[in-house]
Amino acid sequence: MVKVHHAVAIVVNSNPLYSLMLSSGLVNLSALAREIKPIVTSMVGKDVNILTIVKSLERLRRKRQVLSIRSIAESLGRSEVIVYNGIGEAEVEASKLVESNSDCRYMLGEHLLIMGSGGLLRIIAPLTVLSKIPGARLCSKEYSLVKIRFSEAAPVGIVTFIVQLTKAYGISLRHILRYDNEVYIVVERAYSASVLKLIEDARRFSSNGQIPGSEDNVKDLANT
Repeated sequence: MVKVHHAVAIVVNSNPLYSLMLSSGLVNLSALAREIKPIVTSMVGKDVNILTIVKSLERLRRKRQVLSIRSIAESLGRSEVIVYNGIGEAEVEASKLVESNSDCRYMLGEHLLIMGSGGLLRIIAPLTVLSKIPGARLCSKEYSLVKIRFSEAAPVGIVTFIVQLTKAYGISLRHILRYDNEVYIVVERAYSASVLKLIEDARRFSSNGQIPGSEDNVKDLANT
């Protein structure tokens, strides 16, 4: 028999949009409890009081990092968003990259992301550049690199926010990295327009108070 608080945690954690709204602190817990009650009741095997579900949601929210969606949206509104297409990913031995000629290293420029593990480097850069690196093992897919440059340090929770938001709409990110005042999102090129749309929706959130991309029934959960 599944306990109520376990059932509530499973329902929320398996729905990225519920998870995002709970973390934001914007959701009306009573409204969310009514929304998930049928599923929780089914999992528990008996009727569950709304207040019991609300208490479980409160407990779950206390364990989460609180995301200030409005603060993130305001920071996004002041940010610069740049998209690079024709991006690839490759693995190369660190020693071979060092041995590459200076022209190749210069061409990597600001399009470059490097992630290291042991003696291997994973390089994300334009496909035209990757093809010039000796011994590079290229991934077969083409990606887009979305770079968000903030005027100040990237806001706390921005990576969690983007991951939960894109996951809620079925977009699988290849990589997302935060460094100082920049966030780098690597996604299959077919999804780049959708990612940009969600970012643009998020930039407008501070003025209209709507969770990016949310449907009417989800907006109702934010009404107090």
